[in-house]
Amino acid sequence: MIITNKININLIKGTSVKYQFNVKNEELFTPLIWSTLTNLPLNLTLTKKGLLQGTPKAVGIFEITIQVVNNEKQSTSKKFILNIKKIPMPTPINFNVSVVNTGGSNVYRIDGTNQSTLNLVRGKTYTFTLNGSVNTHPFRIKTVSGGGNGSTNDYNNGVNGNGIQSGKITFVVPSNAPNTLYYTCGNHSGMGGTINIT
Repeated sequence: MIITNKININLIKGTSVKYQFNVKNEELFTPLIWSTLTNLPLNLTLTKKGLLQGTPKAVGIFEITIQVVNNEKQSTSKKFILNIKKIPMPTPINFNVSVVNTGGSNVYRIDGTNQSTLNLVRGKTYTFTLNGSVNTHPFRIKTVSGGGNGSTNDYNNGVNGNGIQSGKITFVVPSNAPNTLYYTCGNHSGMGGTINIT
């Protein structure tokens, strides 16, 4: 009687698990009774039918030993490595922001387009990388268009660095974000554009 599962089992912390252990030619040995000879990580259980289930709460590498007993009271066991990892962080989508003079007026240029309309998605993470030309034009995400009014009407929910003039602003778009926001200059009007959110 051979347990056929691979030794390494990869799980994600906080993600529900239903992982079935199996025996080669299982139909020859039923009924089978499964058990663990070692402690399982927090919030995981093993059913008598060989189903590892639960939602792991701990991160780390855990060695466990699983045993199965067949209809003739014969048993076999196998060691497994549970590798429980954190939920991977999504890679943010980056916008490169600069200021250019066009027709005698300064405007924000985002990824090569003047006053670009941005389309963002709720739940996603975005960064705005401000280059040196932004140094006297604090980049602000706001609930109204225009600009030149400092921090009035700033939208700060999920925004880190609103109003900086160099470095990166991070925006994790919340689920309750309005459908339309704006990026503006805190010192000057007419430089920014629209942010559509879906």
